[in-house]
Formats: sequence, C-alpha cells, structure tokens
Amino acid sequence: MNKIKFSHEYLKLGNIKQDQPVQLIEVFQKPTEEFSKAFKDYDTTYPDGSSIAYYPLGKGLHIILLFRDSFGNVFTTVRRFTHEKFVYYNSQRGELFDVVFTEEN
Repeated sequence: MNKIKFSHEYLKLGNIKQDQPVQLIEVFQKPTEEFSKAFKDYDTTYPDGSSIAYYPLGKGLHIILLFRDSFGNVFTTVRRFTHEKFVYYNSQRGELFDVVFTEEN
C-alpha cells in the first residue's frame, strides 16, 4: 500500500492513526507565498513537549494533498513540488495510503 509519512503528530491529524488507511481525494499545487497564515498555521502545527511548534515551509511551489479517513474526516498535507511527485500523487487520487509517523513522539 502507498504510504504518507509525517515527521510529527500534527494537530491537523486529530484522531488519524497509523492503523487507519486514508484516501487521497485531491491534489493541488500552489506557491507557499500564496498560502494564508491560517492555512500555514493549520498545516504545520505540532505539539513539542509542553509547547507548540511549527514545521517550516520553504518558499516556492508546493503540492497540497487532501485526504479523507473512513469516518469522513479530512486533512491536508503540504509537500515540496517536483514534477515527478506531482505526477505520482495525481495518479494516486482515490487510492488508500497508510499513515506513517517517522519520528518517535
């Protein structure tokens, strides 16, 4: 199965767990300079001990992936743009992905 990896348990993921596949429902591309502050805060916020941290997004074109879990909860994730990644994710719309956390939290 496809995997979508996260370096932190971001607040946007709510109750999404590693044992619940999620479906990729759409793919967008947009430069981060056009992201609203609200979207950046939503997409990059994670708990860091007793405080909140924000994953830094680089400048330039990014891919926004829109996922849905089996309960209808939706979330996004932002990935650096490459043509190959964009083609890959577009070809995977409708497919299931395992959620994988790569950092111990």
